[in-house]
Amino acid sequence: MMSLDKIFGLYTISFLGITVLIGIGERIGLFSNQMIGWIFMALSLAIYVVIGVLTRTSNPDQYYVAGRGVPSVYNGMATGSDWMSAASFISMGGALSAQGFAGLAYVMGWTGGYLLLAVFLGAGAVGTLVVAPLADRLGARRCVVWVFLLSTPIALGFLLVRGGPLVFVLLALLGFVLVSTFTMSVVLGQAYLPRNPGLASGLIVGFAIGAGGVGATGLGWVADHWGLTSALAISASMPIAGFVAALFLPDPRTGDLG
Repeated sequence: MMSLDKIFGLYTISFLGITVLIGIGERIGLFSNQMIGWIFMALSLAIYVVIGVLTRTSNPDQYYVAGRGVPSVYNGMATGSDWMSAASFISMGGALSAQGFAGLAYVMGWTGGYLLLAVFLGAGAVGTLVVAPLADRLGARRCVVWVFLLSTPIALGFLLVRGGPLVFVLLALLGFVLVSTFTMSVVLGQAYLPRNPGLASGLIVGFAIGAGGVGATGLGWVADHWGLTSALAISASMPIAGFVAALFLPDPRTGDLG
């Protein structure tokens, strides 16, 4: 049986080869634009069918987690592709179908948005590793207060920059500082409910995600009625509210977290 590395390599080479051949066929007039669309749709369906047939199983462990034999790199690639697909690709296809060449503007915004998101979250992961030891020494509550205070000028500065490398620098700084509050919030929640750490973690995570969903909906409404700049300005000023709220947080019972 072929190893997973060889299978992935063969699939990648085949996909690139087919894409090049279709491009050559289009250049010499062999394939029309409509025909290329049907080819890609047929190939996508055929690939899924072939993969399903070759990997069929009746073992639940094999079905859900592939027998736990898939390396973490491939698991990450699969998770990333799932996360980026679905709504993104469907909406992108709809925009191109409805607007034609003008729909490429959406593609640029889509790819640029994921690049900015990668910078923000990547810096946030680094910030979590750096700020966490500081929270252990200085106290999670104190760090949360200062992080919100530092986030506000960075976020407002990001809105004032009109382009260039400084955009990525400020966004990385914002992610570095702001995302680090997430784990500290979970630690604080567990300190406030020491007998129910699981409940505290669930409440913190659930409220954070739920509030994000409600906030995104509200900011979308603001953007539709008063413009994207207004929505971004409100979003950039939110750390101020977080700073004020954090000032009223009580000290946790465990002294090393206060």
